[in-house]
Amino acid sequence: MKIALLTRNHWSAGLIVANISLIGALFFLGRIARESGLDADGAARAQWYLLVFPTSFYLSAYYSEGPFLLFATAAMSSYLKRRYDLAGLLGALACATRHVGLALFVACALGAIFGRRRRPRSRLSALWLGLMPLGTIAFALVLQIQLNDPFAFLSAHGAWGRTALGPQETLLRTLTRIDWSLPRDLMNTIDMMDALSALAFLILPLTLVRRTDPALPILGVLLVLVPLSSGAVKSLMRCECVAFPSFLALAYLGGRPIVDRAIMIGCSLLLSVLTIQFANWYWVG
Repeated sequence: MKIALLTRNHWSAGLIVANISLIGALFFLGRIARESGLDADGAARAQWYLLVFPTSFYLSAYYSEGPFLLFATAAMSSYLKRRYDLAGLLGALACATRHVGLALFVACALGAIFGRRRRPRSRLSALWLGLMPLGTIAFALVLQIQLNDPFAFLSAHGAWGRTALGPQETLLRTLTRIDWSLPRDLMNTIDMMDALSALAFLILPLTLVRRTDPALPILGVLLVLVPLSSGAVKSLMRCECVAFPSFLALAYLGGRPIVDRAIMIGCSLLLSVLTIQFANWYWVG
């Protein structure tokens, strides 16, 4: 609000907030990478892979992805350092930004309970993580006051043809409807990219098991499963640009130069194409 008053334009204010958030998120992603066993080069790879992801332009556009990624990575960084009080506060901000932030709460809670090397005292202090859902509750209260519907963010999905459906059913229904002959149909191509990337982003976090705190692979999977449970794959690649545990997994895989070049070149080409389409008002991601 104060930035909008300074710029006298809410569009420019939104862009400023989004890009500052992205810079902050990159900083915390680097810290998480180091906490997860990656060296300086590995941490840099995770940051670069996030930046060249085909829908990363959403992180610097006037959307909530940038702020959410900032609060989510900051909360996870605090959690890994066992600063559960700070993680709870930052996680509450993430939950207030996007309702999928509740996945962060579930992941951190399960990690604190079942994670190795957790001392009894640390388990008790993990109760601070219970602050996270308060962000979602606060947002619901605002919706109740403004719209008389605390769950308006869920009912709004219906306008996009979304409905509650198991993630496996959503994927199977989409994969069977795709025309694999690849006709000149933009929506068919987007659905194919969303479905295949969803499969990849469900598998990638699993490679972090035994390498990192269990909260990271759990969060990575949940950030894909939640939107997949909406009955449609549309915008899955947009959701995946905030699934930062998968970029840590890619950073491990990118330790081999040939894999690193393949990821950078492939993602950069797709990013260029989708950015041009986005700038020309086509549906992407």
